[in-house]
Amino acid sequence: MSDTLTLSSDTYQNLGWRGTLEARIESAQLYKNYDAAKKKIADLFPAEDAVKDGPVLVCEVFLDNSGAVSQEQSGAFKADFMFLGPDRIPVTFFALSEKGNATSRSDDASMEFELPDKGSTTITVGFSVPQTWLDGSVDINNRDYIAFGGTKEQYHMSYAGEVPDNDFIWLTTEVFKETK
Repeated sequence: MSDTLTLSSDTYQNLGWRGTLEARIESAQLYKNYDAAKKKIADLFPAEDAVKDGPVLVCEVFLDNSGAVSQEQSGAFKADFMFLGPDRIPVTFFALSEKGNATSRSDDASMEFELPDKGSTTITVGFSVPQTWLDGSVDINNRDYIAFGGTKEQYHMSYAGEVPDNDFIWLTTEVFKETK
């Protein structure tokens, strides 16, 4: 779905790991709410602050580890290094797509996954998005990209709207139509 973006801790802040990962968005699917998403993605679970009754954007993110090392004491990576922009909507739902990897939630409800050096995985992350994403265009106000690390102040206006100063991945979102 998207080009591969190389993420290095030398370039990006607040990633939660040191080194380099490559990221690619495999898919982006918009669901009516958490229950509708859960019907299609059985292992999807919400963080404590997740909005379950509004639209949920679920993305499959492929990650390839090229020497990245987690800064967490547990050694696990956390999915909170990515966000949906420009409002910095955090990851609020999480499921691993590859059944061989273990998932867990720490006490602060951050989503964690294992990613050994020279390994790769596909993680499934979800974002609570505004109702307008279902009512109108999913491309409303250019809120259709995933950005990594950084801080809220690192934005500028471009022909495409407000975008982060650091690199990001544009999404092509499909709305899931429930079959009756």
